[in-house]
Amino acid sequence: MVRYRRQDAITMWEESTFGALRVVREIAPVDIGYGRSLRRFVGVNDEASTAHLLYCMALGRMGSSRRRFIEAASEGASMAAHVLPIEAFSLDLKRGGVIVTPFVGDAGGLVTLGGLLAAKNGRMPVPEVRRALTHLLEGLESIHRAGLVDGALGIERCLVDTRGRIRLELPGMGWLLARRPGHAGELARQDVRTIAEIGLTLCTGVLAGRDGASPTTIERRVARAPEPLRRWLILALSPLDGFATPGEALRVLREICEHAPPAKVEASVPPVGVLRGLWGRVFGAGARAADSRRTGT
Repeated sequence: MVRYRRQDAITMWEESTFGALRVVREIAPVDIGYGRSLRRFVGVNDEASTAHLLYCMALGRMGSSRRRFIEAASEGASMAAHVLPIEAFSLDLKRGGVIVTPFVGDAGGLVTLGGLLAAKNGRMPVPEVRRALTHLLEGLESIHRAGLVDGALGIERCLVDTRGRIRLELPGMGWLLARRPGHAGELARQDVRTIAEIGLTLCTGVLAGRDGASPTTIERRVARAPEPLRRWLILALSPLDGFATPGEALRVLREICEHAPPAKVEASVPPVGVLRGLWGRVFGAGARAADSRRTGT
């Protein structure tokens, strides 16, 4: 039997199981914004040979916080494209709120978009950035369609599964639990801008956003971004306009990329040793031909 001590006002499992899941280990918590961080555990269903994530949160004894948790978990269970699906959730006095999702990592643990970027030396090629932006915008569109906003998205809450698909981690959860703070329309636009900032980070390596580069640095980096993404980033990160919805941002991204001229392919220059060999054969053949003409052979 495994016992967890009380930490951060959350009483963890007194048993090593949660329903059909055997709790294996605790991994790093996730910050969902609005001053709320959730502890994460990996659980395994031995009978079905599946792995899952368990998120644990303290809710207190107020009925309003419990109702908000049920509302947030129910909304998350109904989302579709590129959102980490909620498979089950539980609510009790001992454990607080518990949410169960699939485990989308590999044997090394969860893979975030930020971790994948670091593994690629801080920059991704244009096709990969476009694919990532498409996944993120499609996921964001499903969130907004459900009447939710997030306002605290970040590159570390973008999980990459074993097939290369991106899944947003518990989007809108922090906003709902915090009693829907702020103006939903403004937060929706901020969500779209955040996705554009993630795209800038992927193709230039600069960390944009509230805790990243200054607006001047972002403007300079956008000017250096590769085409056709540069044109889209100029529109998406405009301080005056930007895109109002993820659907609009996705439509313009597709139009720009589909009508972009094909990338110029530069012929690679052979190594010096290869060139010397080619020159030797060419000039050697010419010299032998001249000798043959002089000797009449």
